[in-house]
Amino acid sequence: MRARPMLFVAPSAVAAVAAALLAGVAEAFTSGAGWWTGVSVAAYAAIYSVPAGLIASLLVRALWRSWAPLAGEGAPDPARAAGGLAFAALAILFVAAAGWTAAAAAGSLTHVPRLAALTVALGAVAAGAIAALVSSPASRGLAALARRHTVAAARLPDAAAVVASVLSLLLWPIAPYLAVQAIALIAAHRVAAHLPRGDAR
Repeated sequence: MRARPMLFVAPSAVAAVAAALLAGVAEAFTSGAGWWTGVSVAAYAAIYSVPAGLIASLLVRALWRSWAPLAGEGAPDPARAAGGLAFAALAILFVAAAGWTAAAAAGSLTHVPRLAALTVALGAVAAGAIAALVSSPASRGLAALARRHTVAAARLPDAAAVVASVLSLLLWPIAPYLAVQAIALIAAHRVAAHLPRGDAR
């Protein structure tokens, strides 16, 4: 019984370390400050990024396991989970776009930091409220579309990984280290899940 928590934590720990290493290499190449300086900065960042990656990995895997009755093998309606996943991705993009638009508007309309922050917050809250209002019909519509194209439950984890990787790639212009770390975390778990006797889902 004591080994079961360690079996759950171990894939996340390995993935977090591997992701931090890959992100560090990317930071060293893209920083433009020289290889040694990039490696030093990446090593310092790993002190924080490895625990953060471990916690994020454990939380996401626990959340995915809680969705297993709807999204896993033998699920009664995998299209419903696919519709929810697709809507979640679109909602994240919508809120991010609203926040970005509000930030651009605030930058051109005011130079008062608090007013600019309030503008961005109101834009994000408004977008989140709109997404919440349309969540039910939009998810049902996307689920119907998934049923029409016969989405298999076995493909949902890989589909979720692709969607999460694309969303993580959006961080590249402002935070390449975090973008590489997130994509590496996702890739490490999907590779581990396809290995014999893997348990990294």
